[in-house]
Amino acid sequence: MFDSTSRKYRILVVDDERRMVGFIRLNLEQDGFEVIEA
Repeated sequence: MFDSTSRKYRILVVDDERRMVGFIRLNLEQDGFEVIEA
């Protein structure tokens, strides 16, 4: 059975500052999101 509460959402993070992308990625992944960088 499909449990909608366990669905993992994918977020695209776009920024030219690598440190900012890393910070955003860390926080989103801790909240259960899958993060893709561009």
